[in-house]
Amino acid sequence: YLNEYKYVSVRSKGDREKIAYIDNVSIVPCTSMLLEDDQKYTLRVKPQTIGIHIYPELFSPSEMEQFIGWCKSLIVQGNHISFIPITLYRNDAALFKPIVDQIGEGCTLFPQMGAVELYTFIGQLTQMITYSLHGAIFAYAHNIPFLLANVYEKNQFFMEDRGLLESTFKTIPELLHIFDPGKKIDYSSLIQADLQILRERCV
Repeated sequence: YLNEYKYVSVRSKGDREKIAYIDNVSIVPCTSMLLEDDQKYTLRVKPQTIGIHIYPELFSPSEMEQFIGWCKSLIVQGNHISFIPITLYRNDAALFKPIVDQIGEGCTLFPQMGAVELYTFIGQLTQMITYSLHGAIFAYAHNIPFLLANVYEKNQFFMEDRGLLESTFKTIPELLHIFDPGKKIDYSSLIQADLQILRERCV
């Protein structure tokens, strides 16, 4: 039925391959990259804040214990940890609260936010660790270093298209291995390339 449409676009080369039978398909980055920060947003994060969004049900008990211990060690090193509800349909806040309580001082659970508020908030972070593609996109759009769990095809496709697969992880040991609190990554050229396509196609 897609052949009946005058215009078809997808977000990645991987998605394009899925509908190879369609002749004219544009690859256009996610339009959420066109969001702008809410200048009236008053909630501010502390310096050296690492944002975290996870899927706790994917952790074994031993992995969760290891993860909580690791978060505590990051706090001892002078970082602040903020758990951020992103996938509201999963009831993130309720899932994150017991983890935040176990980590204790130096770890906070932020309230549920709308898309623009969330975008603005993530733009204030030092680093982002996320299982959510949009959590990654919001960090990326702000040039904030991020690590993305490779748990969905769409996550892999996004990172593949930008040559960022080295910033993905599948297991907690992998996350702990690749995370570097002092690492600085500049996505500027990638961001500009994405925005240029979006402006040509969507604005």
